[in-house]
Amino acid sequence: MAPATGAVMAGPQIGQAPECGLRDAAAAACEAKALRQAESALAAARQGAAQAIAAPDERFESDERKEWRSAFDATMTLWLRFRDARCDKRLIGYEMAGTAAPAFNDASACTLAITRVIAEDVSFRYALGTAEHPRESATRALVVVPNPASDEEGPCADVDPGECDYCGANRCWEKRLVLADRDLNRAWARALQAIRERPGLPVDQRIDWIARLRAAQRAWLAWRDAECALEPWETPNRFAHSIYATLIAPCLEGETLARISDLSASYRLGDR
Repeated sequence: MAPATGAVMAGPQIGQAPECGLRDAAAAACEAKALRQAESALAAARQGAAQAIAAPDERFESDERKEWRSAFDATMTLWLRFRDARCDKRLIGYEMAGTAAPAFNDASACTLAITRVIAEDVSFRYALGTAEHPRESATRALVVVPNPASDEEGPCADVDPGECDYCGANRCWEKRLVLADRDLNRAWARALQAIRERPGLPVDQRIDWIARLRAAQRAWLAWRDAECALEPWETPNRFAHSIYATLIAPCLEGETLARISDLSASYRLGDR
């Protein structure tokens, strides 16, 4: 994803929080400070993005900039909603007790990691001057399919265009997304099965675990769809024929693969 142009303020200094050490009162205070810093960086990044969206640009009428800002704000709200559901203390606690290598060490680490990802992503996309690379996932650095840098790259770039410029590429991506959704559904079913098969877990806790995981999954899905629909606004021409093949579909696939990786790490699906 290319950063948007028109930023009018310096970006937040995101950086990395210091290692907070063992799980004690001092470590908790250290983590709380790191989270405050990350939240401050995120607030600054959102302010910078809002100013970039509002900046005069001959490509956008005033009402279009308002629509873009509305889509941006809605996406940020959904991302934070996913963060809070993904980092729910009870959900993280279940995952930590049920796996040898949980995705996150605790709820605080989860919240901090995702807050940083959001701040860094906004900073990169709106050219605020502090982040050099786009995110790899909604939660943390995972190996996913990157967005093509142009319509001449990517797994569907060399297909027969068919009856129109991007008809062939679009059909290629549609097939890839069907496969990605199939793999996600399989990972989801295996994660639920892992919960159901967890030995020694009381029925009420098993039900609660599944309910919290479902809430996180629904929040992620709403965020993914809004996020990938937002990206065309951040390009020179959101009506270009190449938008679906070079932005929307790769975004949907990449985030889906990242979510599969998150479920796999959290529920040890590779061991099943």
